Amino acid sequence: MDKNDIAVEEWKQLESVIQKYDDIRLRLNGWLIALLSAFLVAVFTDKFELSIGTLVTLPIAVILFFYIAETCIGVGEARAIVRKKYVERCLRQGDDYDGPRVSESLEPTRDYKILIPEAAKEFLNATAYLPKLMVGIIIVILLLAK
Repeated sequence: MDKNDIAVEEWKQLESVIQKYDDIRLRLNGWLIALLSAFLVAVFTDKFELSIGTLVTLPIAVILFFYIAETCIGVGEARAIVRKKYVERCLRQGDDYDGPRVSESLEPTRDYKILIPEAAKEFLNATAYLPKLMVGIIIVILLLAK
């Protein structure tokens, strides 16, 4: 097996990892929508009485929890994407391939000088926070209108 074959195999493995991260994100978002829907149904059918502060805080806390979970997943996915791009560049341009390094590239780091910027970048990813922000705003409006 030559270096190109190994690079292609690593690329396939990284693609599989990225797809798994995407699947986890979809499942998390599904659970978030299910929990928020159940909460809204319970509130609007007058199943329980809570103060307006609690009514607003509870769904925001749930959204924030799921957003942090998605951010953690995004760090691993971003690492896989960076490595995949490197492998693609090696295959396309004939650069010197240094692999396979799937596990090394996905390994969680304990170096906070590396981890904090990676997490912050994912935390500020608009594709992750904008949908949750919009859902939160809609829920707050619905609860205040009740």
